[in-house]
Amino acid sequence: MALIRLKDLFPVPGSIAPQRRWHHDLLGSDNVVLDLSETGSGVTNTSSIRLDSLQLLLLANLMSGSKANCEFDVVLPTSPSILRTLARTPLLGAIANHRRVQQQLPLQAWMTIWNPHDRAQLGSMMAPGVESTGPSQRGLLTLTNPHHRSRTSLAREVRGVVDPWLNRRFMPDGNTLLQEGALRSVERVMSELTENIADHAFPFSVERSPQSISQIYTTRGGRDSMDRFVITVCDNGVGIPRSVRRTRSDLNGMRAFQAAVGGTLGHRADRQWGLLNVHKIVAENPGSRMVIVTSHLEDRQRSLIHVAAGDDLYWDEWRDMPVHGTLVYVQLALPIPNPDQPSLFDFDGLTFDQTNGLVSTH
Repeated sequence: MALIRLKDLFPVPGSIAPQRRWHHDLLGSDNVVLDLSETGSGVTNTSSIRLDSLQLLLLANLMSGSKANCEFDVVLPTSPSILRTLARTPLLGAIANHRRVQQQLPLQAWMTIWNPHDRAQLGSMMAPGVESTGPSQRGLLTLTNPHHRSRTSLAREVRGVVDPWLNRRFMPDGNTLLQEGALRSVERVMSELTENIADHAFPFSVERSPQSISQIYTTRGGRDSMDRFVITVCDNGVGIPRSVRRTRSDLNGMRAFQAAVGGTLGHRADRQWGLLNVHKIVAENPGSRMVIVTSHLEDRQRSLIHVAAGDDLYWDEWRDMPVHGTLVYVQLALPIPNPDQPSLFDFDGLTFDQTNGLVSTH
């Protein structure tokens, strides 16, 4: 039996890639206790807890992929602040949709499939409860299983949700061109990464139950530090190299992965060059970074990883890490506000009306 506790998912200072302190125990066992409770890790001050989003993202992928048939005994935290942190990653969705979690958990909201035409669902995304710890929060937007959407309409549907969600955190009369450009970059990253799921994640040959999730959340920096947007995407499909081989049989493994990220593959005219566009946006915003982990040789428990942080580019083959599909983590650091101008988050005066959509309260 493997035991993974909350404290095993704390961040490692100075690390830019996901750590794997717990993965050997997980991969070597068919019975796992996932104890995310405060008591299990001896946490006395929940407000001081910081969790490593990359580790949570990796754990979520393993649960929905290589460990989809493993038994999990899950203990959730009781602290709303820790639950909100967990909700900013696909982990709660992976737990809710896992077929062999041994107990019933209050995670039904994570089993709802995103439908951009469901106005009630849209309303809860745009105006979530103040105390919400679910997939929709004041600073969190979650699209569950976007692979159910049509490839031809997904990009438009993503923009139709992300644009108004971003705009309600904008100050319409005081935003700067720099801030407006930054938000458009956030929308492009979210759209590109989510559309990749529909394009590549799930050919008919995939036997496991397909799961995917796309999320965006905000971290307010204040007057002396940067506002940050974090976009995470995770699926348990076939991964980038195998997807590339469908149209480029001359590419395989790392070469296929680098070609996809580098934008040297052919694209539809409306795709804005996919991962290359995301890579450029990250490079243009100092303090930003991107991490991609994708399937490579699943039967040999290998995967490929790429990290871009400033001028540092890292490529490697990960051994003993059977990622299924692809996971992406993008942190965009937005410009520090000018003291004489409003912050990106100074205005939060838009509400969602079921009949008229987004309306101003002023």
